[in-house]
Amino acid sequence: MDHIPPPPIPGQVPAAQATGKSFYQRWAERREEIAAFLQRDVPAEMEQVQWLIGTWSTGGTVYATPTSPERSSEHPEARFRWSPAFGGHWLQREGGVRWSEGNQFNYANFLSYDPCFRLWVHMVIEHPSSWSVMTAPGWTGNQLVFEGTAQILGETIELRKRMIKLSDDAFKMQNEEHQADGAWLPIDEHRYTRVVEEEISDA
Repeated sequence: MDHIPPPPIPGQVPAAQATGKSFYQRWAERREEIAAFLQRDVPAEMEQVQWLIGTWSTGGTVYATPTSPERSSEHPEARFRWSPAFGGHWLQREGGVRWSEGNQFNYANFLSYDPCFRLWVHMVIEHPSSWSVMTAPGWTGNQLVFEGTAQILGETIELRKRMIKLSDDAFKMQNEEHQADGAWLPIDEHRYTRVVEEEISDA
């Protein structure tokens, strides 16, 4: 699209809204441009994440804090599956984990490239605990670095999530929390390994 708006800034009124015109007024002024956009093909950038499609096992580490030791969060029985959604414009991840306390958490994640904002978008729903919407400008080496706001168990957290591709069959997610002094505090990581069809059949 020729019209590329600036990325949204949390807590600020977007420049388009400052015009005093409603979304539908602005849409009418760009009708032909938007009509062409709505007929677009799957963004070429989505080819960069096709390796995620399939089934994955998971485990992780919760890092130590001043009041608690580092602890493992392995879940050998858990499976997550990434698959195309909305005609391939998005990838969707589904699955669940039962934590040691006996609580069952079910997950739905969505990943896409937004050609309007030229940003990667990562949306997470973790029932019954949390949700988040984060964006990343693009790959830096083998990493997509997402930042955004997460709502977790009644707290609002500014979160940085690093998706680090280790190979076509392994990746990890590292989470960091934004602190009052501006620093980013590593809090945990989740590791994923592809499950081959034979392993799925035997599970």
